[in-house]
This record gives sequence, structure tokens and C-alpha cells, in this order.
Amino acid sequence: MAVISHFPGRNIFDVLTNNGWEDEKGRQKFEKVHALFFCPIYTEIVNHDKYDDKVSFQENYKRLRGEILSVYCKKEERLIFSSTKYSTPDIAEFKSEVLENLYELSKIGTIKRENNFDELLNVVVEDVVNIKLKSISKAKEFSISQRVLESFKRKYLKAASKFRIVSEYLDTYCEKMLKKNLKKNIRDAKFGSYKFSVGSFLDKGILIRLSDYDVSQKTSCLSGICFILSCNVPNQFTVEMCILDVVVTKKDFVFDQLLLKKYKGERVIHLENLQGKKWMAELAVDGLVRIINKSFIE
Repeated sequence: MAVISHFPGRNIFDVLTNNGWEDEKGRQKFEKVHALFFCPIYTEIVNHDKYDDKVSFQENYKRLRGEILSVYCKKEERLIFSSTKYSTPDIAEFKSEVLENLYELSKIGTIKRENNFDELLNVVVEDVVNIKLKSISKAKEFSISQRVLESFKRKYLKAASKFRIVSEYLDTYCEKMLKKNLKKNIRDAKFGSYKFSVGSFLDKGILIRLSDYDVSQKTSCLSGICFILSCNVPNQFTVEMCILDVVVTKKDFVFDQLLLKKYKGERVIHLENLQGKKWMAELAVDGLVRIINKSFIE
């Protein structure tokens, strides 16, 4: 292929015995093609944007080698370094060597000298045609993939636009549903906040248990504990547990998610400490839904 690609002739035998194009221009073309076929690692150099066809491949290699190496991983560096002894053979010697190999193949009947080794040329042509057909097929597949991708992009943008419109509508609707109670707004929340004692949460069926206290016995220790439920954004709520007015645990949740938990049959949620390593209180999902509806919505 290195010879056929750049030397004239009616058949392979003519190409190998013809002395045409063995000037400096022909030598440089042969040098470039030979490097691509017999030293594939040099493909990066030949295909480089700064490759100069006016000078030899070796001069290009010396000039671009450092830049090529800078973007290679260590393994590829070793491959390039191991190839530094490569040199382009003399054109006449190379053609003579190829011709000798063809004669050896003709001796065992693989190809025939009588038809100027056309069997080999047919194989080469068949490979070229197959490669071309595969290239066309890949190009078609790539074109189809691009169209599919563009279609998905358009559908995504359309769906994202609809989702944004629906989300804005739901936010507006939720805001209209919420009633503002700012009289006892201890957290200065936009839609108000409510403070509940341990006893109140127990009576309403919201508090199930505390990790460090026995809620079945109403001791004086429980009087210093309270829960604060607040809403600053429509559909989003915050529940805090305080001991002596110090927040020890806090949880933010979306009301939709709380309703989903109830629908799935999940009965409790845990309030973990601020480090997230230990739960401090166990609350009933159904009780939280009721108190939110009563305090903020109904």
C-alpha cells in the first residue's frame, strides 16, 4: 500500500519496476506514507496541524516530537521512544524487497506473475471498497444518531419548559392556599411559625418518642423541650427541636414528599442531631400532615 498509494503504473508489477516519482517530492510522499503504514504511532505527527509537507518527515518529527509527547500518557511515550530508531528505507530498495516477496508468494501459488500479481491488487481493492462501504455506513449511522440527539434535545427543552410552567403554577397555587399567621411568628417566617410543647405534640399524636427522654413520664426535664414548625417557602416546611431555646435538631421537607411517605405507608420520620449521627426525636408522618393542614392550610 505504501508503494501503490504514490507511484504510477498500470498494475502492481509496473509500479514496482517503474522509476517514476523517485525525485525529492516523490521521496517525501513515500516517506510519509511508509511511516503511517509501518510506524502507526507516527500518525499523530503526520496528522498534526503544524505538519509541513514542504520538508521531510524526519524534520517534521524532530520539530513536533516534544509537542506530541506532552499530550501522551507514559505508556504512549515509551512507544514513541521505542520508535525513534525508525528510518525510511531507500525507495528502490524497498520496491525491490516487495517484488522479491511477491515472487516468493507466486512460487507457492498464492498469486501469479503471469497476470502481474492481479490477485493481490484485487484483494487490496476489495479491502479498500469494504473500508469505503463501512465508512459510508458509519457516516449514515452518525448522521442518524445526530438527528436522534437533536430530536431528544428539542423534546427535552419542550418538556423542561412545560415543567417550569407547571412548577410555577403549583408554587402560585400553594401560596394562595397557605394562610398567613404572623401574630406568633417567632421565626419571622413568611407564612408564619408555630411553637409546640412536648405535651402538645404527644396529645396531637405527632411525637412518638425522644432518644434521651422517657415521654411516658411527664417530668420537669420535658418542660424545657419544644418543637417549632415554620414555613418560609410554599410547600416547604421546617421542623426544629429545641432544648432551653437551643436548636438541637432541624429537618426541612417538602409537603409533597411527606404525603408520598404517608401514601406508601411509612409511619415515622426521624429528626437527627445537627451532626447527622444520632436521631433525637421520632415523629409520626400522619400527625405532621394533620398539624400542617390545620396550622397553615385549612
